[in-house]
Amino acid sequence: MGCLGETTADGTRRPKNSLAASGLYRCFPAGSKSSAELLRGLLVLGLCAVGPLVEHNRELLQLCRRLLGPALFGRLMKMTFYGQFVAGEDQEAIKPLIRRNQAFGVGAVLDYSVEEDLSTEQAERQELE
Repeated sequence: MGCLGETTADGTRRPKNSLAASGLYRCFPAGSKSSAELLRGLLVLGLCAVGPLVEHNRELLQLCRRLLGPALFGRLMKMTFYGQFVAGEDQEAIKPLIRRNQAFGVGAVLDYSVEEDLSTEQAERQELE
């Protein structure tokens, strides 16, 4: 039985109706996430579901950066969105999280991410190439 249900004999997926029956407790064993991490996840993923925030994210982030200043803005981002989706800034920073997750039987997939801030014109030009 998987975390979100089970596969029937004909190959279809059948969801479970309760957390205990679904195996979610096996996917997220007690102690694998702190209350703060769970709350952060609820907050961040809830904000990601609000259409206008997603649609205007660039403008909102620029406004927050101006209001809070770079240092406080950076700290806020690391405590929320960055902390939710990024394990760390470098190889050394991610090791404690990887060790902790491994202790609960959770593996890691590492993806090197680099972003570049392009103008609309530059992005369109690169799409056409």
